[in-house]
Amino acid sequence: MIYSKNFNFSLDLKILTSDTIDILQHFIPTEVEAKAFASYLSDGKSLMNLSDDDQFLYGLSKIERLSQKLNVVSFMANFSETNQNLMPQLKAIIAASASLKNNSRFKRLLEIILAFGNYMNSSKRGPVYGFKLASLEILTDTRTHDKRLTLLHYITQTIEERFPDVLYFHTDLQAIEKAAQVSLENVQTDVQDLTRGLDNAKRELSVRQTMKNVEIRSLEEFINFAQDRIDRLVKDAKSAQDVFNQCVEYFGEAPRTQTPSNFFSIIVKFQRAFQQAHNENEERKRLAREAAATLDRPNKRQITKRSQEELLNELKGRKEAIKDQKLIKREALTDGTIETLLDDLKKAPYLRADAARRNRRKTQELMKQISRDVHAGVTNGINTNNNTPTEVHF
Repeated sequence: MIYSKNFNFSLDLKILTSDTIDILQHFIPTEVEAKAFASYLSDGKSLMNLSDDDQFLYGLSKIERLSQKLNVVSFMANFSETNQNLMPQLKAIIAASASLKNNSRFKRLLEIILAFGNYMNSSKRGPVYGFKLASLEILTDTRTHDKRLTLLHYITQTIEERFPDVLYFHTDLQAIEKAAQVSLENVQTDVQDLTRGLDNAKRELSVRQTMKNVEIRSLEEFINFAQDRIDRLVKDAKSAQDVFNQCVEYFGEAPRTQTPSNFFSIIVKFQRAFQQAHNENEERKRLAREAAATLDRPNKRQITKRSQEELLNELKGRKEAIKDQKLIKREALTDGTIETLLDDLKKAPYLRADAARRNRRKTQELMKQISRDVHAGVTNGINTNNNTPTEVHF
């Protein structure tokens, strides 16, 4: 059985845990319930006739400023956890914005991509001086005819070969991925809620200071503790918004249309696509090296087949040499004749091995023709004994 005099509401968190506070906030009597209890008692009825639950609810209705006190104690119980969750998110946005804006490698990468774009579109339009960061997502849409490679593969390969330092632009953007998961709007709302919660705690302290025999030390200590941290959160929230806006404007975007989650997600997706394209390029190189090594090291079956073909060619060559014994003499293999012939081929046309025999036969036939011509001249009365030489036409 519970009466109002048994309710001495304390702000001591050792007594009221977070779970207990949440339960009590669901049982705060409404105005209608408070009037019902007053009407019940005005009729002269006893509280002893009420159930335990109704007696408990009646006791809660008799606590002054119950809702205000529960809100304050709930704020006190959850403050540290909320502060620890908000601070890293703001730090991530500040770090990501600053690192992206000051990243010289990433700027160089954007210049290279812009150069590719201007070259590809040179026949359609004049050169452009920039592009939206959202365009980074479509670099994988332009593919080769076999659909295996994208424009990003070629850009990555070019950067690796000619601008190797740019290849590691992502090493300076460690905070980007975490910042992409932050809703700055929600963080700012939470900071404002903390500010309002602290104001409520201050009002409760002011009320308690006017009351006698009420413990206020724990509330004063908490307010001093929370004030310093909330001031820091407010400062960081403003700094995060300012630094982010400057980063967005630096890359030609409008701050009013961009949020950290959307803006940094574009960079995160591009980082992953860039790294994947680089890894796939490296894998193709590895497979190409293995294929080349396989061609340089033929298997045993290929070696045996080639040896058989070389042996057949050698036997065929020997057979042809036998038919023409004057082609190459055996001693020519040791006295340098072959080398001499090869050198002579550079100076004069190649002659068949039987050229001397053919020349002797041609000379014999020519001498016979001369004899016939001379004999015919004598028969026709030409004096062959005078001093005038006979003119012979070959």
